[in-house]
This record gives sequence, C-alpha cells and structure tokens, in this order.
Amino acid sequence: MDFDDIIKFLLPKAARKKLKKELKKASLGDILRALLAALFGSRQPAGRQVDRGRDTAVSSTDSSHTSGPFADDLQRAYHYQQQIAQLVQNAPIDTLERIRLEQLNGRVADWVQMIKEIVAHAQNQQEDRLLAEERQRVPQAIKRLEKQLNETSDPILRQKLERTLANRQRQLAQLEISARNRQLAELKVENTLAQLGTIYSQLRSGSYMSQTSSYERLSAEINDEVLALGDYLETLDELRTPTSYSEL
Repeated sequence: MDFDDIIKFLLPKAARKKLKKELKKASLGDILRALLAALFGSRQPAGRQVDRGRDTAVSSTDSSHTSGPFADDLQRAYHYQQQIAQLVQNAPIDTLERIRLEQLNGRVADWVQMIKEIVAHAQNQQEDRLLAEERQRVPQAIKRLEKQLNETSDPILRQKLERTLANRQRQLAQLEISARNRQLAELKVENTLAQLGTIYSQLRSGSYMSQTSSYERLSAEINDEVLALGDYLETLDELRTPTSYSEL
C-alpha cells in the first residue's frame, strides 16, 4: 500500500484533494504533520479554531441560508456540532479529555460539512425548475411520439421517431433516477443525523473520554461514518455525469 492508498483509505475525497495539493513539494516530516492534522481535526467549521487552551466557538449562520425540508436537518447538525464544541471548551486545559474531545470535534466538523454537501446535492434536484417541468413534459412527449410512431408507415420518419422516442425514454429514466436519488439523500441525512445524535449522547457521558477503549471505539465509529459519507458523495458526483444521447 503506497502513500496515495493510505490517504484514500483514511480521508474523504475533499480532504484528500486538498492534502495532496499541499504536499507536492513537502518534506517527509511535513507530510506526516499534515496527515496527522487532517486526521485529527485541524479543519474546523466557521468560527474560532479549536486549539488546546483556547476557547471554541462554532457559528451556525450557514443554516440560515437553507430553506425547505432540509432546513431543520441542517439546524440539528449545526446544533450537535455546537454542543460538542462546547464540550471541548468546558474541558480542563492540557488534559487527556480535552485533547481527545478536540480530535473528535475535528472529525465531527468534517461530518457536518458532508451533511451540508449532501443537502446541497438534494436541493439542486429539488430547486431546479426546469427539471420539475421536464418531469411533467417528458411523459407526455413519449405518449405523443408513440402515437405518431403507430400512425406512420414511412420508413425514414419511423426511424427518426424511434430515435427520438429512445432519447426521450432515456431522459425520463434519468429524471426518475434523480428523483429517487433525492429521496435516498433525504433518508441518508436522517440516518446520519440519528447517528450523530447518538454520538453526542455518548460524548455527554464522561466515561468515553476517560476510558481508552471506549474512546477508541467512539473515534472509530465517527471516522467510519465520515469515510462512508465521503464515499456517498463520490457516488453522487459520478451520478451527475451527463448521459449521452443518440443523434437524430
């Protein structure tokens, strides 16, 4: 396993791109420091950066720009993030508890950012008026083309109609996939918020910070979810690749 494989395994896509760009001309020591920083929470949400011995504040103003069915979901995500950041602030400075909370808080920041990106994908599908209009128009166009095809015997016209009908059918299939993906995104957001809420509940109990085995298990759960969300976002990006259509 080479260095690229290690980065791909440990970090989500967005973090990998940024880290690779920064490390093109770096020394081995710089590479190790940057990798540790990427893993353990140097990337923080809006507000003051989390650091040992410093105050922690997280802004939830981004949620004010989101409307529709996802507004409450994002508000909950930001609220969990704020509460976990507050746990960091309340922890005694220069203690193992503080260090561990800071590390987990960094990964939670990645987690919330990915929720935000998933919501953005879903909202693009929801808010595009043209797509909404096409979902109404394309089935009607298919019926019209099928009717024309049944009523003509001209071979050249039939060939053109068949190609046009095939393209319309592919367009409808893609529209249906987009609608399904949006529903899946809604379920994904709801599911990951439930997991984030569970993590927050566990963090509220001090045992998870004082017991190494419990902390490592909790850290692994957070990391696994962040990596899974990163893979999900990559899948969404691939699904957005334009579909080619046959020429008339």
